[in-house]
Amino acid sequence: MRIFSSSNKRGAILVTTLWILSLLTILAIGIGIRVGVDIKLMSFFLNSSKAHYLAGAGLRKTIMLIEQDNDKKVDSINEQWGCGFDFNEEEYLLKEIELGDGIFTVSYKSGKNEAGTDVYIYGASDEEGRLNINKLDDVMLAKLPEFTMEIVDSIMDWRDEDDVERLEGAESDYYGELESPYSCKSAPFSAPEELMLVKGMTEEIYNGIKDIITVYPGDGDGKVNINTATEAVLAVLIGEDLEELPGKIVRYRNGDDEEPGTEDDRIFNNVEAIITQLKAPLASGGLGAGELGRLNELVVNKKCFKVNTNTFRILSRGTVGDGKVRKTVEAVVKRSDAETGILYYYEN
Repeated sequence: MRIFSSSNKRGAILVTTLWILSLLTILAIGIGIRVGVDIKLMSFFLNSSKAHYLAGAGLRKTIMLIEQDNDKKVDSINEQWGCGFDFNEEEYLLKEIELGDGIFTVSYKSGKNEAGTDVYIYGASDEEGRLNINKLDDVMLAKLPEFTMEIVDSIMDWRDEDDVERLEGAESDYYGELESPYSCKSAPFSAPEELMLVKGMTEEIYNGIKDIITVYPGDGDGKVNINTATEAVLAVLIGEDLEELPGKIVRYRNGDDEEPGTEDDRIFNNVEAIITQLKAPLASGGLGAGELGRLNELVVNKKCFKVNTNTFRILSRGTVGDGKVRKTVEAVVKRSDAETGILYYYEN
């Protein structure tokens, strides 16, 4: 019969206690790690929600500036909705605006400067400064970068209501025989991305034109606002044979500081003034006879231009936590006498 001394009993109790403490420590560490992960997740979802509402605030602020525009007969980049700047108060209205725990910024890339660096403007962009693919005829469609006659004819077939194929086009018979068949729409495009369904279109070609085309507004006349159209848009309208003319128009608009969306921008107040203003010596060295003739054709004969808009694209970004959490909202809105309605909305 083995007899345990009191010292042996105390030793066993100590060992057991140490084991229990070790297990409790491991359990506590595990719980701490889990709680830490949960806290980080909760913080992320909370900041994500904040960033969402900040982006929404930028959208609403821009819509407010659009609605407060007093002169709706003429629209240009240097208005508050277009450049996000108050020239009287000398302050930005849409650039890195602090709100609560974060900031919102409304901006878009307008092109590149002479150094090849991207140029951003802090405001909404004019959707009617783009080319409406539902309104372009086959001649103008053929001027879009990398467009073949196959793509042009297929777009025309996609839009028209008949089932008669153009020379290089396609109707439902062609699309129905694809690996994943579908029908030819025989109606206007509902979204620019719909072009990817058209025969001959590739992702590379689409990426080259996506920033200069639109389908909004659906009830528009397809005229382009010459006060806001980018050089790339103007190049399509004017044609490759007069490749310097689009740049001359943009430089004239930008004013002496050569920057878009600033106080010295030059504005076309009516269509009739376009040629008159561009004939002046200020128009980047003046225009040649061929350039004036092309402008007269586009302005007077084809009536391609206007000087105002009612449709705007807004890209608003909400940022929380030193830029670690971001939300982006993109919307196309249409201004009317009653209210500004949303035609397109996407959130990233």
